[in-house]
Amino acid sequence: MMNIKEYFLPLKVHKRIADISTETKVDVEILKKRVETYVSEAIFGYKIIEPYLIKKDIRILECGGGWMLLQSYLKSIGYNTVALEPLGKGFDFFGTAKSQLLSCLNNQDINVFEIGIEELDYKIQGEFDLIFSINVLEHVDNLELAFSKMSNVLSKSGMMIHHCPNYFIPYEPHFGIPLVPFLPENTKYLFKNKINANQPLWESFNFITYRKLEKLADKNSLSIDYQKGILYESFKRLDDKNSEFSKRHNNKFIKSLYWLFKYSGILTILKYLPGKYLTPMTFTLKRN
Repeated sequence: MMNIKEYFLPLKVHKRIADISTETKVDVEILKKRVETYVSEAIFGYKIIEPYLIKKDIRILECGGGWMLLQSYLKSIGYNTVALEPLGKGFDFFGTAKSQLLSCLNNQDINVFEIGIEELDYKIQGEFDLIFSINVLEHVDNLELAFSKMSNVLSKSGMMIHHCPNYFIPYEPHFGIPLVPFLPENTKYLFKNKINANQPLWESFNFITYRKLEKLADKNSLSIDYQKGILYESFKRLDDKNSEFSKRHNNKFIKSLYWLFKYSGILTILKYLPGKYLTPMTFTLKRN
């Protein structure tokens, strides 16, 4: 079985990126950076769900498939997988280059429902043994409805696993800015220029917290379990200065915090702190 990094090597061929740039009329350097970003996130997403891919006969749902890169890889190694991708606010670019990129991977046969999580319907989509999302839940308009819909299509012995920011910690990772505690929406008045540059993205945030999650889990009769060490792993990804993740989070605040944690010994402690009090958070949900 080809590993995921090898699978995405065709997307690093400059000529293919240049051809897609010409066809989509997107600057080649901008396109190259975006491809690097979403390849990196697909690899990261696979690392999160890999421990739960225990059988090939499970049915998988990815909420927010984006360019479908992770979907493409899962399909190539024999999994029965479906994606949701409504192409919502702040992410219009997804629809432009997706087919060309999948063509580079020789895999355009992806099962996609162009709907939001809130539109899931058991009668149409059926049920799933594994439901997952990577950095998607913070953009969902109606979290209460979304959790109800996901719960309705989760099989009796199924599991959900999600990874997203935890705005209990007043920090916004997409913009790399601190948030006004308890009133994160008001942060827009402090960072007007930065936020106005990508207003649709800012408006997509619901500022999800572990407290909201626990209420939703309880309402849908789901048990929730948070993984430890996620923030630690995020900081460790900064060690590779050539990685796309490190380049994206190369701001003074993050760098200063990282060096403080690293040389004070706090970084090691982060491995063992309860995941629900840190950001980002990765958590699983099962039926009670």
